[in-house]
Amino acid sequence: MKNVAEIILRAIASHPEDVVIDCQTETDRTLLTVHVNQLDVGRVIGHKGRTINAVRTLVKAAALKHQLQVSLDLIAPDEPEGRREREH
Repeated sequence: MKNVAEIILRAIASHPEDVVIDCQTETDRTLLTVHVNQLDVGRVIGHKGRTINAVRTLVKAAALKHQLQVSLDLIAPDEPEGRREREH
């Protein structure tokens, strides 16, 4: 699922070389944490979060095909701790 997210997000980003996805697998779920260039945060989130939610939907659909559960979080690089755009 990491590959699916990476392909889509690199296509959206103006700085595709800065797209980094960390993958943490838990017992029943995989968490994908996305880091993008500060200039790409707005582009990746999209108007009212539509773009990032569409990416989440596509990644979840690909995961369901393999009977997996996936969450995707976007970490904004503009804050020291990183602001998270989380699923709702």
